[in-house]
Amino acid sequence: MGFLQSGFVDHSTYAGSFTEAERAHAVETLREWFHHDTWTLREGLFLLAGIDPYRSDDLICIPGGVTTAPSPSWARITKRPGVKVDAAGVPSPDGLILDVWALRELWELLRLWHSNPAHSTDWSSRAAPAYYVRWAIAKERAPYWFDWLPEQRRVSIVGPEGAPGEPVPQPQAPNAKRWTRERTDEARALVARLKTAGERAPTQKAAKHFGVSAARLREVFRANPEPIAAGAHWPSSATKLHRSK
Repeated sequence: MGFLQSGFVDHSTYAGSFTEAERAHAVETLREWFHHDTWTLREGLFLLAGIDPYRSDDLICIPGGVTTAPSPSWARITKRPGVKVDAAGVPSPDGLILDVWALRELWELLRLWHSNPAHSTDWSSRAAPAYYVRWAIAKERAPYWFDWLPEQRRVSIVGPEGAPGEPVPQPQAPNAKRWTRERTDEARALVARLKTAGERAPTQKAAKHFGVSAARLREVFRANPEPIAAGAHWPSSATKLHRSK
């Protein structure tokens, strides 16, 4: 698979560093995740790197990348969660570890992901689990845990001959149906308010506030052509983009 950079082991060496118990726990964790019809982009890339999305809040997703909290730690899918108590009797989560290899792998996956302009950069976008795994395999970055999966699961992802099967959809921004009427109306109201204030790019500015692209916001408007509901409004100041409660 090649090296991430000088001094870092490759995927096969890293995979061989885990005990049987750790592999078994990873397989159990992944079994639950593969029950999901879709994974968000955050979940997909984290899992490809062997990071447990549920126990890694210190890895903070930002537009275009990932940053870390002060003194961060995150959980591998191989590490069983638990509780530990320090000398002062204060309990804290166990099973967390600063895994530099996993973080390096996550950054590399992000770099490859963003190299395709067709890929959504919305961390809440969703795709089938098989899409993420097959995409990583195609990039010669098969997740180190792939060979640990039961044969039936591996076949369901790549086919009986080890080659990709039927294509699966690429990740898309969240479906327009996920936007509530209230949120859509608020977005329309904001665009209207910005237009009135003389904003040159009201849709783009509103889209940025809602954390989506301008194209995505236009798609939402097309899918929800209803007029603005009574009561949807924004503060009078055009510079204060704080949603009214």
